[in-house]
Amino acid sequence: MYDNNRGGRGFNQRADRQMHDATCAKCGTNCKVPFAPTSRKPVYCSDCFDSEGGSNNRHNDFKKKRFDRPNRPAPVDYGPQLQTISNKLDKILEMLVIQNINKAEAAQETEETQAVDAE
Repeated sequence: MYDNNRGGRGFNQRADRQMHDATCAKCGTNCKVPFAPTSRKPVYCSDCFDSEGGSNNRHNDFKKKRFDRPNRPAPVDYGPQLQTISNKLDKILEMLVIQNINKAEAAQETEETQAVDAE
């Protein structure tokens, strides 16, 4: 039922897209765009769009914005904090194991005492 494309959309979706008449804000050429133009944002023909730094590849634009930040903070090394937490957890688990062993020994002694008293 679904195609291999995301969201199950057909491969010919671009061919079925309604195009709208527009005038390029930079060169004044008449062009067609896949959205209804509004007066709030300028519309560019494909040549001017490319020269203005636009791109049809949104994935690459996202990567540029996300990974090419000039003032990106240095990564934090959480290794020492994680090691401290791990050591504390090991001590807690060791104490719990010792408590369980002591409880088991106490229960066994109680059973032995009861068995001796019953004789």
